[in-house]
Amino acid sequence: MLQQKLWYISEKDKLQSAKNVIFKFVEFTGQYSAKQEELTKDCKATKEQLASATDKADDLVKKLENTKVILKGQRIILETSQLELSQKNTELNKLKADYDKVVLDQDNLNGEHDALKEDK
Repeated sequence: MLQQKLWYISEKDKLQSAKNVIFKFVEFTGQYSAKQEELTKDCKATKEQLASATDKADDLVKKLENTKVILKGQRIILETSQLELSQKNTELNKLKADYDKVVLDQDNLNGEHDALKEDK
């Protein structure tokens, strides 16, 4: 009978130890599952943030490309305007030279006219 009681106590202790192991395993599994869910949510949120950031970056690239096209057009306009201005400046310098020549010729004629007047 004593042996039977000792055996029963031994078996009861074994069962209690097994129960404790099972409880620890269930507790660990629950913590693991909760952590896995948390990480999955974090991963999903990070993916969404990355997708949003990628969309914003794509929009910025498009805006930069549009700005580049606009700047190229403005550069062409500026270069054309500079060329036209240079041509007008050349024409103006030619007209000024012609005017100076006419003024000089007029002064010479006036001088000759005055000299002829004096000779009379």
